[in-house]
Amino acid sequence: MATLDGVKFNWKDHKMVNVLCPLCDSSDYKVYEQYGEEYQYSNVKCSKCKFIYQNPRFEYNETFLKWAYDSYGDSYIELTNKTDEIRESFENPSGYFKFKKQIIDDLCTKEQYTLLDVGCACGQFIYFCKGQKNCIPSGVEVSAPQVQFATEKLGLDVHCGTLQQAGIKDESFDVVHCAHTLEHIPTPKEMIKELVRVLKPGGFLFIEVPNVYSKQNYMKHLLNKRRLIKNSWQAGDFPEHLMEYAPKTIQKLLQDHQLEIKYFQVHSRSAMNKGPVIKKLDLFINKMIPFNSNMICVGQKLDKK
Repeated sequence: MATLDGVKFNWKDHKMVNVLCPLCDSSDYKVYEQYGEEYQYSNVKCSKCKFIYQNPRFEYNETFLKWAYDSYGDSYIELTNKTDEIRESFENPSGYFKFKKQIIDDLCTKEQYTLLDVGCACGQFIYFCKGQKNCIPSGVEVSAPQVQFATEKLGLDVHCGTLQQAGIKDESFDVVHCAHTLEHIPTPKEMIKELVRVLKPGGFLFIEVPNVYSKQNYMKHLLNKRRLIKNSWQAGDFPEHLMEYAPKTIQKLLQDHQLEIKYFQVHSRSAMNKGPVIKKLDLFINKMIPFNSNMICVGQKLDKK
């Protein structure tokens, strides 16, 4: 359950609003699932484009952002103040960071490239990238405690606020990395447009989101429909996931913003931390049947004519 300054979140104290489909603006939908301790939250499926989104939802404002994200990095921050364990994990990252960085390196072949991580949290990924000679990373994050950690503890270049508030000039970065952030954004089309704006022509937008139709998520969805569990992902947790993406949805969203898909893969993050045989097997199976919980989609911004 979300807490802020030691106070537990009470959903009844906060206004909820009805919204149109964030992708096609349709008002026609069917309830996909209800969840929360009192089944007070709803994910709905658009009858027109089949996109799954939260409706109604809390007003997306500074209060929402503080409740949703100020405590996100507490586990990293608290442990770092007590031990070197977290710093060591940053310096010796899991194979998953290496897996993602290799995807970027294979696509962006510049001798040295600039990378912006939008929604960088405590800076785990850009700290890893900073140690690579071919990458100059920086980040944007809305959570002030996490930005303080990233800048003061790790010496990273991270702006506190939204991407729009960061004041970044057009066509500034070779790569924009946005991992497990887009599902938290109420206006995905506007967000993608802004991500593309700061990307150089020929640059790459790297999006990572959960797969709503993964075997794990879908089984939880079925249990939830039968009221056997109270949430499809974490019972009673704060509903900061405003959108749920499917493989076709995330690819179309990038294509609709003049991005050419250069890489798409559903996979298990834990499998990417294993040996080469398990990695290859996981990637091969998910090419045929995209049943695991994580998706990476990379689009290239077309050069201006």
